[in-house]
Amino acid sequence: MAILPIDLQALFATTINAGQEQAAARDAPAAAQAAQGAALARHTQELDETVNDTRDVGDGPERTDEDGSGADARRRRRRGAQDQEGDEASMPRATFDDPDLGQHVDVVG
Repeated sequence: MAILPIDLQALFATTINAGQEQAAARDAPAAAQAAQGAALARHTQELDETVNDTRDVGDGPERTDEDGSGADARRRRRRGAQDQEGDEASMPRATFDDPDLGQHVDVVG
């Protein structure tokens, strides 16, 4: 069986399509990377143009107590409590001895 010109024409037409598909497959990762880079640049630009959200800081040093005093009053109260504890620690404690207990321990057993 001989090769006819129509067969060659069909063969050449499909090889062009195959070449185009291979070129598209080869260029696809670069195109996807470029699209992802453009999306990242657009997102970064949007973040630069918008106002940052604030977060709740909770009760900090600027908090006031029920009586209207702030951190200074709490600090003074805490310092006073520490001074009282220091005074109690510096006082000598009375030592109680039981006369029924001996002073010498026999470890020979």
